[in-house]
Amino acid sequence: KTTDNIKSINTSIYDKEDKCIIFDIDDTLYKENHDLVSARRMAGYNYLNKDLKISFDEYFKLSNEYTKTYGTNYKGFLTNFKINNELIKGIDNICGKIHSHFTDYSATVNLLKKISISVLDEPGRVRIFCFSNSNSKQSEYVLNVLGISPYIDTLICVGYLPNKEVICKPMPEAYNFVNHVVNKNRNKIILFFDDNLKNVNDANRAGWIGIKVDDANDIEKIVEKAMEKYFK
Repeated sequence: KTTDNIKSINTSIYDKEDKCIIFDIDDTLYKENHDLVSARRMAGYNYLNKDLKISFDEYFKLSNEYTKTYGTNYKGFLTNFKINNELIKGIDNICGKIHSHFTDYSATVNLLKKISISVLDEPGRVRIFCFSNSNSKQSEYVLNVLGISPYIDTLICVGYLPNKEVICKPMPEAYNFVNHVVNKNRNKIILFFDDNLKNVNDANRAGWIGIKVDDANDIEKIVEKAMEKYFK
């Protein structure tokens, strides 16, 4: 249950600020490309194929379908294939080494530096969170490669346990969990940036201001425009 996970997080440290920004990671904070996605998925394929017993081409195709249907491809494979419990426990640690496939992400680093210093020249801190449908090891790896881990207050991502439902975007439970962590009193202005329109729409239903990122290369411009509009 999500409430069990919340108990281990000191949510009171987020009570003072009245604004925060939540970012998706993949194809939001950096631009994805086919080679990058293939390298990331190859790690998952190599790990799970002991039970899947399918070709990588089939795995890649199903990953596209499952990501659209379930929010994350791993949830689709767990739903439609019989996966050993020991393998399920290790999904959190799957990590594709994709650093060689990244294109320029300096705009993202510059953006988070600026946000961490000030907000529109006003005093006070805006906390920055990442809310990803990727697993923990992959998410941490990407933030480290991008060089933006120091600017992220908390990373919230999908966890995998045997016989437990996988909670991820765009499920209402996922947004409720994040609200419990960062907006327990429901009094914050929350800007949420994601490349998936379904996730953005559900963020709006959760009381956030959801903004679709059509091109991750424009993330700096998109965020600054939103901050000018909503963080007054």
